[in-house]
Amino acid sequence: MNKISLVIPTFNRGQGLKLIIEEVLKSNVDNLSSVEIIIVDDGSTLPAENFLSGLNVPPPYNLVIIRQENAGPAAARNNGLRNAKNEIVLFIDDDILVNPDLLIKHVEGHVYFPNSVIYGYCPYVIPEKKSAAYRFLTKIIAPRSQNLEGKEAYFLTDAIASGNISIEKSCFSDGEFYMTSLRSPVAEEYELIARLMMRKIKAYCNPSIIGWHLQPANIESKCQQEIKYGIGIAEVSLKIPYSGEYIGLKKLFDENTEKLDTDTNTVRLKKRVKQFISGKKGLKFMLKVTKITEKILPFDSILFPMYRILCGCNLFAGVRQGINRFKGDMTP
Repeated sequence: MNKISLVIPTFNRGQGLKLIIEEVLKSNVDNLSSVEIIIVDDGSTLPAENFLSGLNVPPPYNLVIIRQENAGPAAARNNGLRNAKNEIVLFIDDDILVNPDLLIKHVEGHVYFPNSVIYGYCPYVIPEKKSAAYRFLTKIIAPRSQNLEGKEAYFLTDAIASGNISIEKSCFSDGEFYMTSLRSPVAEEYELIARLMMRKIKAYCNPSIIGWHLQPANIESKCQQEIKYGIGIAEVSLKIPYSGEYIGLKKLFDENTEKLDTDTNTVRLKKRVKQFISGKKGLKFMLKVTKITEKILPFDSILFPMYRILCGCNLFAGVRQGINRFKGDMTP
């Protein structure tokens, strides 16, 4: 295995996308005979091709641009998968800056663990000044040690995301890596994990496969993200019969849904507190208090508990929104 296809779905990224591709073209490809870069333009207002003309794409790289009507990132990734010529297919997002060894390490992972999914790490780009929010967000996504090498650097995982993940095309011969019929942005990722478990396809993470995430490391963005996660959790839990294969997903749904007979007193108390805070006014007030605290008492020991409460309440609110939106709609 010394060939890889890289699929990047994109929508209205313009010059930002060009930066991503320029970084990919700086990768270490000494042992690779083919690196196919497939840009799937998901109906951008200005075609992605306009921003990529003039790029020097030397061998073993090959740049392919596919334009489709806007259908969402899941459909764009599947389109890239179906058009990929190489067996190993890597997906990254259009806001991920790859480390020079990312391509090689994905290929290496499939050599060590054939017929598996290989998943990398997407930390936030390190800011000039590390805020409490940056330290908190980095802490909660930090994987195991990144100091291991070779086969020992890869470990089994049940937590994957679409920003830095590779598969073998033959494992998904129907060309459907993501379920495109799900309506919430994160639902397809939760469904994918459950489907991999149902099909006994293992996923391995290597924290040294790094793609830097060009997203703001602040608590406002994280709160918005938790709402989306919650909606996705609800949609998959309600619509997908095999979602129970993913025990972590079921736990998240149960902890943030209506009271259950199996709830302990502690869980019931937590649900009451979350319900009290998780209305629009409650979340807005809690965020405002947190932002004021960031300015006058910027200490991790004070802010980290506040961040956890905010994240938990936004996730709770998202699950409730998802239940209201998808209850009775059982079409996957």
